[in-house]
Amino acid sequence: MNISKELKVFAKDLTLLIVEDDKELNNELVEISNLFFKDVKFAYDGKEGLEVYKQKHFDIVLSDITMPHVNGIELSKQIKNINSNQNIIILSAHSEISHLINLIDIGIKQFVHKPFSDEEFLYRLLKVCEKIVLSKDIQEDKKDKEVPVKKEIKVVETEEKVVETKVQTMTNHIPLDVNDFFASLQNDTVAWGAIAGDINLLLELNEDFESYISLIYTNKLNNNALYSISSILKKMYTILTQIAAMSSMTNVLFNLANFVEEVDYSQLNDEQKNKFKILEFIYDDISRFIETVFVYKDAIDIHYLEDSLNSSIEQLKQSIYNLPFEEEELELF
Repeated sequence: MNISKELKVFAKDLTLLIVEDDKELNNELVEISNLFFKDVKFAYDGKEGLEVYKQKHFDIVLSDITMPHVNGIELSKQIKNINSNQNIIILSAHSEISHLINLIDIGIKQFVHKPFSDEEFLYRLLKVCEKIVLSKDIQEDKKDKEVPVKKEIKVVETEEKVVETKVQTMTNHIPLDVNDFFASLQNDTVAWGAIAGDINLLLELNEDFESYISLIYTNKLNNNALYSISSILKKMYTILTQIAAMSSMTNVLFNLANFVEEVDYSQLNDEQKNKFKILEFIYDDISRFIETVFVYKDAIDIHYLEDSLNSSIEQLKQSIYNLPFEEEELELF
């Protein structure tokens, strides 16, 4: 995946507000963001940032923590009071880690730690943009379901390829709407009793998974971390095996868990280790699956990521072991 090219696709219709008191860094962030976003505004402190925010809607707010007048925490609180669904990315130095709990408590999950590389910065922007575009697509698809007209898969044109952004109908299962899924699950008192108490555990496991994925970009991934990731995936697998409709997803998780456990990371060369960045994309898909099915409950089809995940896992295996690819690109949803 080329992060810059994908960001051009997902950010081209979105707006961004940058709030950073370091004028040199602010200017750099504005300059690079202008390459991707429809519109970029900026402010040099939290008070000014709030005034700019109140003037128009922004899809994303990117804010520093330590700033004069109004700091990033207070700015985030006030923005969330205005729009609880606002997407906010926080820039934080190592010395500001103690503040992160306060930010997480108000619903902020995206952080970029200083100093950061251009690749890391663009990747964090990409993940938020993908989430926004996916959410918009889901809302559009819900409206489309009310119209008895079959629609073709919607595509977004890029310079070199077409990125599919609409959920595709899989060929190996019957589509299952999340509302129908939960209705059926709750009617099965045994299955619902078994899984209901485990949903919070599933969310906790997903957070644990994320903490290990962050090691990829800090070059701290090792065999112990991979073993822990495998253990997390197997626990997810165990929870979901209680649900008959999740049989395909459990196979995906089991496949990934076994592969990750079998890899001897210490024996990989630098090129192979770099390919493990694909694992972060796989994590994002698994996290998105958990959120759209068990948190937001807005998935049009609970099976919609299974084929994409299988494809990504196979490409991860092929990349690590230098095998020829059967497909040219990772599927994007």
